[in-house]
Amino acid sequence: MAARTSPLPLLFESNGGRTDPEAQFLARGRGYTAFLTAQGPVLALRVPTVDPDGENAAAGDEPQAFHRAVLRMRLDGASPDLRLEGERALAGRVNSFLGNDPSKWRTDIPTFGSVRGREAYPGIDVVYAARGEDLEYAFEVRPGADPGRIALAFEGARGMRVDGDGTLVVGTPGGEVRHGAPVAWQEEDGKLEPVAVAFRAGEEGRVSFSVGAFDRGRPLVIDPTITYSTYLGGGTLDAGYGIAVDGSGNAFVVGETNSTDFPTASAYDSSLGSNDVFVAKIGPDGSALVYGTYIGGWSLDGGDAIAVDGGGNAYVTGGTLSPDFPTVSAYDSTPDGVWPDAFVAKIGPAGNTLVYSTVLGGADIDEGRGIAVDGSGNAYVTGRTQSADFPTASAYDSTLGGASDAFVAKLGPAGNTLVYSSFLGGGDVDFGSGIAVDAGGKAFVTGRTGSADFPAASAYDSTLGGTWDAFVAKVGNAGNTLVYGTYLGGAGDGEQGRSIAVDGSGNAYVTGQTDSTDFPTASAHDSTHNGSHDAFVAKIGPAGDSLVFGTYLGGAGSDDGYGIAVNGSGNACVTGTTESTDFPTASADDSTLDGAADAFVAKLGPAGDTLVYGTYLGGAAYEAGYGIAVDGSGNAFVTGATFSADLPTASAYDSSLGGTFDAFVVGFGRPAPQAPTGLVATPVTSTRVDLSWTDKSDEETGFEVERSVEGGAFAPLVTLAADAVSHSDTGCEPRRVYSYRVRATSATVPSSFADSGAVTTFGTMTLATLKGALKDLAPAGRDAFSASGTVDFNAFAPDGLFDPATDGLELAFGAPGDPFVLAIPAASPGWKKARDGKLTWKSARRTTPKVALVIDLGRSKFSARASRLDLPATPTGLVRVAFRAGNDAAGEDAPWTANPRKPGVLSKP
Repeated sequence: MAARTSPLPLLFESNGGRTDPEAQFLARGRGYTAFLTAQGPVLALRVPTVDPDGENAAAGDEPQAFHRAVLRMRLDGASPDLRLEGERALAGRVNSFLGNDPSKWRTDIPTFGSVRGREAYPGIDVVYAARGEDLEYAFEVRPGADPGRIALAFEGARGMRVDGDGTLVVGTPGGEVRHGAPVAWQEEDGKLEPVAVAFRAGEEGRVSFSVGAFDRGRPLVIDPTITYSTYLGGGTLDAGYGIAVDGSGNAFVVGETNSTDFPTASAYDSSLGSNDVFVAKIGPDGSALVYGTYIGGWSLDGGDAIAVDGGGNAYVTGGTLSPDFPTVSAYDSTPDGVWPDAFVAKIGPAGNTLVYSTVLGGADIDEGRGIAVDGSGNAYVTGRTQSADFPTASAYDSTLGGASDAFVAKLGPAGNTLVYSSFLGGGDVDFGSGIAVDAGGKAFVTGRTGSADFPAASAYDSTLGGTWDAFVAKVGNAGNTLVYGTYLGGAGDGEQGRSIAVDGSGNAYVTGQTDSTDFPTASAHDSTHNGSHDAFVAKIGPAGDSLVFGTYLGGAGSDDGYGIAVNGSGNACVTGTTESTDFPTASADDSTLDGAADAFVAKLGPAGDTLVYGTYLGGAAYEAGYGIAVDGSGNAFVTGATFSADLPTASAYDSSLGGTFDAFVVGFGRPAPQAPTGLVATPVTSTRVDLSWTDKSDEETGFEVERSVEGGAFAPLVTLAADAVSHSDTGCEPRRVYSYRVRATSATVPSSFADSGAVTTFGTMTLATLKGALKDLAPAGRDAFSASGTVDFNAFAPDGLFDPATDGLELAFGAPGDPFVLAIPAASPGWKKARDGKLTWKSARRTTPKVALVIDLGRSKFSARASRLDLPATPTGLVRVAFRAGNDAAGEDAPWTANPRKPGVLSKP
């Protein structure tokens, strides 16, 4: 198993007319939103009134309230007309559907890696950039300019000091804003030379820089950074709650993030802060943000679930408290504005079109928690409602049964029709958390019920087991029939179904949380309750009356399953959060709990009794996995929230924590295929090396062969199909040293390499002269003739080297394609060494033809004289004479023609 992790990006967005024009750019930073103005950055600090480490925050059950503190860092004495310019343009685009006035919506807003303000002071630019998880601002001082003119003034500060380590600490009502001790340097011949620099705090909140000696004829850079920490441990609420994957492996994430409202009033706002829904599309390898789209109004808005259709349209549901929530082509265009409404929105493939957006609710609290989409573009939604007037149509149940009911609704493809909508619950509290839809348009719902009279039909379990049970229900395609409804739980007080998936056979896969020691198990990976709460995974048969498997999943701490998906092989892939140091792991990327709580990712075999893989996912703080999806290749994609700056990343668009907690996206592939073994490289000629190996895997998609030349770096050579066990490298050069390695590939991660070791190709043979004559042609059997004569040639040996003890020789005479070959093996007894340093070889007397060879070692030449040749066919066309040493050859195809002065003789001049 392999993972790639991508926290959602920290980047600079052009204002684009979204907020007060004073803010030219904005960035969502660590616990704040930074608005970049001509006078300096304005930080809107978010101060939670509910501890984000609390239980509700971890579960994501309730929106958190926030206050807002404002800190303005003014560039004192800077140019009042400073224009900021985006630099290092990024590929991703931002779209903003905020408020209910379409004229104020903005699309295709460019994003940048940094922002520059030219001539903030004479000869001095200010540059804003992201450094890891923090906002960086730097001053670039050109030759001759005076850094003494740079000064910072803070409005909204409550105290200020310079710590012993040089850090500037600015107090605010929401916590401390820390400006890391500045560094300064000059560049000379490509090397950075440090320059002494420090903050110097003055009167009335004014700060300047004390700069040591430097060369005023060269540029100077002064570089601090900003971090923010609240006294409650967190401010920014960037979390991804739902994820979907398209056929190309793009991940679509929904959640909530900071509002872009520019603070224009007081330094402290005691009212609730606002959140917006965000939808992000991230490329298949996790390295590129395709788009980021924000939806919301002036109050609290959050996205909880997302689905994607075959055309790349994203469907989102969640909750809104904003009376100006954007609506278009809506079934209901009037948000309540007092109590939360559910909403459903459809976003076009490029992220820059709000195809439709509608609220869904009545006069009380309503929230969308799960969404699915069918092949026709109908959206299926579940959640909870406390509204007696929640809209119903073609309903199985049109009456609110208790304090809160789950609901199931189907919206038409245009978003402006309610195909059906129904309450689902009993006389107590019920709410829906997850929904899936099969190919026939039947909706599968899970959630939580405290109702003893929850509608049970064709049920595996028709009795409420404890205070709360999970439930699983299947609704007919018209919405007015309950195909089945069943409780799922034990005698404990805390069951909850959070997510559901359905396979092609109509089996429902459910995950959630249980505290029951008697939770129903069957064909279980783990049939024993392990801690205070365990995650559970259950598979309900198509009729709803059978438990195909049910298993605990957890350790001695608290564990909770939040998301589930099923692949084409029937494997259930689950994510959630764990506080257990002994959470079950297998084929794990991380087998250790790293913080107070980690996300987990697990995959169960089709029977539910085997853990194919299980891994922690987290850093030193807190993580939760909220949503999971699988693509057609079986790769799993996970989203959630992290408080950790050290969340492991690979191939990440943004590898740093951008807020107090960030959303993240992780791709998990299938386990790597088994590596090939026994790679052998065999030189065949001066330009060819043959490779062979043993295929040890049944799951590879192919093989990658890499080559190194003369000990250099390995580079890709060729990609081969699955089951390949050999390859001929015909692109070599003579007398070069080559090394090879090969690995099996898969749709996700490759195997390790098998190495060949180094081999050397043969040198080239060069034929210098070729002459002679064949005469006395006479039949020699039916298809042959005999001839006598001489064939003289000189051939240069490879690099002047020839060793008869290891090198054999071949001489080939006759028509191309059908030659007569005389082979002389290495260590032949016919070799003799002459007095002048030459080697000679003579064939045995009884051998036909009789050939004598002379090799001049000093001149690196070979010569041969044939006294008699028996050829297999009459040489009326081309005759080839070839010479071979070792595995390398030199030769010549040449016409041997009749000699008019010597009848019966063929000659080569």
